[in-house]
Amino acid sequence: GFCTQMPPDSKPINSTQVLEQTMQTIDHRMRNFKYGKTEAHFYPPMSQTIANKLFEVSDRWDELEHIAGGPRTLESLETMMSQNDGLTSAVAALEGVVVDEAWTAAPELQGSRIVVANKQLALLQAMCRDA
Repeated sequence: GFCTQMPPDSKPINSTQVLEQTMQTIDHRMRNFKYGKTEAHFYPPMSQTIANKLFEVSDRWDELEHIAGGPRTLESLETMMSQNDGLTSAVAALEGVVVDEAWTAAPELQGSRIVVANKQLALLQAMCRDA
């Protein structure tokens, strides 16, 4: 058989704890983005259109968070995966509105390049995660 041994100084990962901490972090950041928290460098949405899209993202996140906070079963995982596309679409719509409004406000801003770079980074992270 094949066996590996972890180094003596390694710690086991408590994935439940990591999931809960990550969900709390997302909740705090979502609240900060929606309402602003200037001392933490989160500013309120610069237009009603952005605010509306941000609240749509928040609503989609709330749906997923509710499922993730419940019993962790194969069924709940499948439900989350099926609803993830809605969150991804809402984020893409928000991103598009932010880039469009930023371009209107400051045409010299390289918003499109930033979006492409972020998408490439997300793809690389997904590839690493799935490897």
